[in-house]
Amino acid sequence: MMRPHRWPDFSFGLWLTEAVARMPRNKAAVALANKLARTAWSLLRQSTRFDALRDAAMEAV
Repeated sequence: MMRPHRWPDFSFGLWLTEAVARMPRNKAAVALANKLARTAWSLLRQSTRFDALRDAAMEAV
């Protein structure tokens, strides 16, 4: 949250930019923490690896 110019470097950069545009910054920070926690839980639960490219491809469908 401290370096908005670096957000595009991460897989969640576009999502975070849009979230900050539509809600207060503190609320966006909580939403990001929730998103990361859910992603981590899902990866651990399913014993899979995170693949940002595949994730982006799935969103495009």
